[in-house]
Amino acid sequence: VLVFGASNNPTTLKHASTPRPTPESWEYTTTWFAYDAINHFMCCAHTTRLMRVCLCYHVPYEEQRLMHDREKSIEIEERILRLYVDGHHAPMSDLEFYSKLAYEMCIGHGRYRNTTLLRVYE
Repeated sequence: VLVFGASNNPTTLKHASTPRPTPESWEYTTTWFAYDAINHFMCCAHTTRLMRVCLCYHVPYEEQRLMHDREKSIEIEERILRLYVDGHHAPMSDLEFYSKLAYEMCIGHGRYRNTTLLRVYE
């Protein structure tokens, strides 16, 4: 199992009880990538302070054996994001059936049940 992550987590000292009328001057984001080497799903969980989205991609057979190569995994990560931006995605309600590992990563092991699960495709 390969897991890559990056985080930028600035914290504030005060918490407002009502939403601000203007946007915050910062944004909290975390992005995690995980590859399920058994079921060949590569997923990207992207979290902001407002939402959590998980994009999953089934790695083609021809590329599955190359996934332990760092350059290839970065190429797949970029492909996932490009396909999402280009609109090649659909809701995915059966991720738990196909890849329990990816599903658990996407929902933060039960902490983020309201995660939007999307399957990206070519």
